[in-house]
Amino acid sequence: MKSNPFVYGRPLSPAEFVGRELSLRQIFGWLVTDHPVAVVGQPRTGKTTLLNCIADDNIWKKITGDRLASALFCFLDAQTLRGVHTQAEFWERALSPLAKHLRIEHTHSTRTTPERADFSEREFLIKLFKILSNRFNQEEIRVLCFHLGIEYEDLQGEGKKDKTVSLIKQLYRYNRINEFIDTGKSLRPDITWEEYLVTTAGGLPKKILRSTQPNVEGLYIKARENQFGAPFLEDLFKGMALENLQLILLLDDFDDVLTHPVLNNAEFYGGLRSFASRLPALGLVISTRRGLAQLNELTQGFTGGSPYFNVFNEMHLGVLEENTIVFLLNQADDRFGKEDQQFILEMSGRHPYLFQVAAAVLWDIHEVKLSGIQKYRKACEAFYKQTRKHYNEIWNTWTNETRKVAIISALTQISCSYQISATKEIKMFHDWSVYTPELIESETIGLLSKKDEEKNGNRIITQPAFLWWLAEELQRMRYSNIAFRDWLLAQRMDNLLTAQEIQAMESAVIKTLELTKSGVSGLIDAFVRKLIG
Repeated sequence: MKSNPFVYGRPLSPAEFVGRELSLRQIFGWLVTDHPVAVVGQPRTGKTTLLNCIADDNIWKKITGDRLASALFCFLDAQTLRGVHTQAEFWERALSPLAKHLRIEHTHSTRTTPERADFSEREFLIKLFKILSNRFNQEEIRVLCFHLGIEYEDLQGEGKKDKTVSLIKQLYRYNRINEFIDTGKSLRPDITWEEYLVTTAGGLPKKILRSTQPNVEGLYIKARENQFGAPFLEDLFKGMALENLQLILLLDDFDDVLTHPVLNNAEFYGGLRSFASRLPALGLVISTRRGLAQLNELTQGFTGGSPYFNVFNEMHLGVLEENTIVFLLNQADDRFGKEDQQFILEMSGRHPYLFQVAAAVLWDIHEVKLSGIQKYRKACEAFYKQTRKHYNEIWNTWTNETRKVAIISALTQISCSYQISATKEIKMFHDWSVYTPELIESETIGLLSKKDEEKNGNRIITQPAFLWWLAEELQRMRYSNIAFRDWLLAQRMDNLLTAQEIQAMESAVIKTLELTKSGVSGLIDAFVRKLIG
């Protein structure tokens, strides 16, 4: 027996992922041209799944070829960052793929260590040791370490001699000898360094002279030793670019950062913006429930200049495309008839999560051989049981204006379901042009449709379970003896309405409560009757 092919309640794996190809191509196009990206969508629209797909080898290779061949991907869920106590901890997590890459390279490197240096190099390192031992006192070595970004106390051994040996080994291991010599010349110009450092081979070892630029491994160590401060991170990203390395940071649920005790500040946002917009070695994709305008508004208290998020390109995730719907429905083989497919489409409004839930519950109900009104009523009940929490979640993410638009549309539609008009109580609200951004958002996520606008000026709620959820919330308000004005206050909507508007909406709510006093079951029956004609 074939198992239920419809998945909901968790992010899809790249192997399960269907659709959004245009969105992926757009995102990859931005990444390869060094643009930071914000993936914006309501809860359960597939943001996490999309970020996982960006990091999938098969997907990025198919779309970009070898243009991201040197990229290292790091997926971070902002909800898992709540235990991060410093910005250094964040960057250590973000850079973990680079650290892993460098350790792998070091393991297989042919670069010699101090213990395996050739004769001229050993002689050279001994001369360095003699310079530090004979011409530097302990305090001067401490100052030298400070300039090199090395903690003197972290060097192995006790006393000046042991720590000097440890220092030279570390400088050699991370290819920083030339940096050390330049720093030494600056601090002690009285020393004739070339006289001390001439080897029996007639000069400085070629390997040590090959570069005055520390390699990425050394830059990473230096950044970590300095708590991933901004100047050291910048040096690291510049060094990565020279070695054709790129980190693509995929930061999921970015909204959580807005309340983080350590990361929600000007230093973090400014650094992230600066690195991602200026340095090609850092690619950045965030996912968020809020649009960029709202993110800029919420962080404007931290900036005296340009908004932090105005350098991002914005990708909005909306409803499923037609070809994706066809593909998903075909997974059911011949199990779903025409009415079944209509049920799935009308229940979901083509919202990705709601579509999968509707198809999954209908698949399971087919197993118990129900039909007609009984089948669809059972499917509606199962669907609402699974999605009630979803509507709680999205309600809490909406702006007050979006809530107002949704309530007005829902009150009108509930009354129409019972063939009783409540529009005269709320007709003053029907200047929809005032709420254009909220209408666009609601239409994008499949909650509202314009299909009845020309007929009677109303938007249509295309997810009936939202009507059920709102009716249930209002009934709960009534049974708890909460006044409508107090309910509006709890929803943070009281300052959005005039006293006259509150009175008109309250009148419409009272009528709706009378219509829905039988609870959700009455609305479900009305929906099923309409579905099967």
